[in-house]
Amino acid sequence: MFPWWRHSRPGSRGREAGTRPRGVTRPADCALVVAVPVTEAEFFRDLEEDSGKEFVKLYRRQQPDVTLPSLWADHYAKVEAEAIVDVAAEVEGLGVTVHCGATLASLGALVSLRKVVTLVAHWQSGTVRARDVVDPRALLQRLTEADVPFVRRVVRALPSDLHESMLARSRRHPIDAAWLEMFCDRLSGVLDDRPFWDVASGSEPERYDEAEILERNAACLRSEMPDLLRDGSGFEFADGTHPVARVIREIPDGYQGVLDLAVCHSVVPGEAIKRERRGCLVMINRRAASLAFRLPLYRQVIRLLEGGRMDYVTASLELRSLSL
Repeated sequence: MFPWWRHSRPGSRGREAGTRPRGVTRPADCALVVAVPVTEAEFFRDLEEDSGKEFVKLYRRQQPDVTLPSLWADHYAKVEAEAIVDVAAEVEGLGVTVHCGATLASLGALVSLRKVVTLVAHWQSGTVRARDVVDPRALLQRLTEADVPFVRRVVRALPSDLHESMLARSRRHPIDAAWLEMFCDRLSGVLDDRPFWDVASGSEPERYDEAEILERNAACLRSEMPDLLRDGSGFEFADGTHPVARVIREIPDGYQGVLDLAVCHSVVPGEAIKRERRGCLVMINRRAASLAFRLPLYRQVIRLLEGGRMDYVTASLELRSLSL
């Protein structure tokens, strides 16, 4: 199923909210910022254990028996890198400013120069990881003794066989790395099960996909215990993984252009950007967006803009309506 997009503007969460920019957008008004690896060197750099990246490691997990040279040449290069380079070369020839191997500073520089900036990046989700836990015993104590309705609902949803183990380790029982990894995996499994925040607020549940449920539940849990759970989410750039708050600082306060997030799951970070940069029109996808869909669409949008009669948002919506 193709991703479903919406725009975001102040005071609206409607599914096609946002005022379309007036006038014409030309390819020269656009920038394509590519933060995912497109070269062999970038690919193997991100595969390193201490890189802090997860995008290319997903390929490794999906193909554990493939040799590393083959993982690059026969899998990632053919599926991702070659397609990105092909599209980037064509749109650059049409006048788009293209920056591959982008750092966070690259994004900031181009946002200041172009009316429309499309970011191709990986978003590390809000999954609760062992490395995010500041104090494991204190976290378990807070969970088992919680009086906050949201947290209590999450704890009750955990498998019953885990409750006794949590209670023992919240007191004196040793907490080793393997148990903590297992616990975080099971906690994340519960967080992507259903929207606990809707239950807590009493509002009617909306239709969210699994990734958005996880993101929102995890954000609520971290907000209840920020001293015990770090936020490990962020955008992966060539120079590291940066939280959305850091990305927001690269966008000028008065930016009135379009930021198109060609990111796997962009609702939560996109809404965070919109809250802080209210003049910016943020394009986000509610469902998972694959590069296999996004890049050919981007190519077609730029081809339409070359005709000199459309703006970026209108062209994107018209092409999307034809695809759905």
